Amino acid sequence: LTVLDEAAGTVTIQPQAGEPVSYRVTDKTQVLKDRRPVELGDLALGVKVVVRYRKSKVGPPTLYDLLDQPSWDWISKVRKETQQAKVREIADNELKVEIGVDQIPFTYRITEKTNYLRQGATAQPDAFKPGETVWIVPRLLSSGILMATSVSDSSESAAKLKERAKRAVSATVRSVDTTARTVTFVSDIKDERTLPLAEPCLVIRDGKEVALSAVKSGAYVTAHLRRKDDGDQEVTRLTIKVKRVHPYKQGAATVPRLPAKKPAATARP
Repeated sequence: LTVLDEAAGTVTIQPQAGEPVSYRVTDKTQVLKDRRPVELGDLALGVKVVVRYRKSKVGPPTLYDLLDQPSWDWISKVRKETQQAKVREIADNELKVEIGVDQIPFTYRITEKTNYLRQGATAQPDAFKPGETVWIVPRLLSSGILMATSVSDSSESAAKLKERAKRAVSATVRSVDTTARTVTFVSDIKDERTLPLAEPCLVIRDGKEVALSAVKSGAYVTAHLRRKDDGDQEVTRLTIKVKRVHPYKQGAATVPRLPAKKPAATARP
């Protein structure tokens, strides 16, 4: 950080290569020092920073983030990994929490697409009170804001909600109801779900399309999913796979190990 102009709302940094670059700071720019929110003037000139920005046609690029290196390393994990946190407040489309043992304050955006799970059942935001521990699954929006895609009261529930947000899931089939056009499967993290089959729903085995009747109970598949207009998911394709097991993890049917060969004796003079 080489120049900091609070009055103009701009900063200038010297990249590791190239010429200095100026950026515009707004009230939405996240400024962190030692992983905590600070004012722009709290940053010292000469400190190593990381910036994340969007380009502008009418002036300097606008900053999403202006962070020192420890803050960047920390927030990179927060944006990708499920976080255990303590609720401070849920209001005005925001979830304010304290993250980790260091109780670092942080704010997530919440929307009508945020899912809430409490004691294994769907819940509303007001089910979580200040001081409670929650697990939050993140999603970085194009605006640069971090959204909470799901909030739950256990790490196991958070893992299930995180998987349910994916477009494809590996699972073992329990049953297929060709009349109701549904499939019931159990995912690799033991989440059992029954979902409708789209019309049409492709079934692929060995790279070729086969009939739905080829999907048997116990089959290991990749289920490709999409959301309908009402927000519920449906299965658009089932790819039948061979679930590979390492030979040394097959229980009694292990591959025998050959005894080590003794080195050949060498003649001594």
